[in-house]
Amino acid sequence: MTEIHKEYAWAFSLEPTKLTRLIDIVHERLADHPPSLAHDSFAVFQKGDRLDKQSDVSQVLAIENLKKRKIQRVLIQCSGVSPEESESQRQVTVDFAGPRTVQGQPSRTARAIRLSVQSEVAAWPNVFGS
Repeated sequence: MTEIHKEYAWAFSLEPTKLTRLIDIVHERLADHPPSLAHDSFAVFQKGDRLDKQSDVSQVLAIENLKKRKIQRVLIQCSGVSPEESESQRQVTVDFAGPRTVQGQPSRTARAIRLSVQSEVAAWPNVFGS
C-alpha cells in the first residue's frame, strides 16, 4: 500500500462551502478507479471533551458551533471500497486542528491541518500530494 502524509501549519477557516467542496473533490478522486463506493466518517471534537461522530457532511454542518461547545477539531475520513472487496482500497484522511508534528513527535499544544492518503494503486496518492 502506498501512503503520503502532508502537514500544513497555517490556520484555516473551515466554512460550509469549503468543507462540501473538499468532500466533493475527494469523492471525484475516489471515483477515478471504479467500481468504488465512497464511505465517509466525520469526528467533530468540541470544547468540554465532547465528540460527535457522523457519516454525512450535512450532519456535520448541522452541528452548532456555540461558545459553550465550540468546535475545536474536525477529522474527516473518506474511503473507496470496491463491491467485491471488504476492505478499503483507497483512503483520504483530513484532520483540521490535529496535533502538529514537532521534531518527529506529536505536539500537545501546536495544531495543524494534516492530510493522509493511502491506496493500493501506487500512483493514486500522488494526486493529492501535489
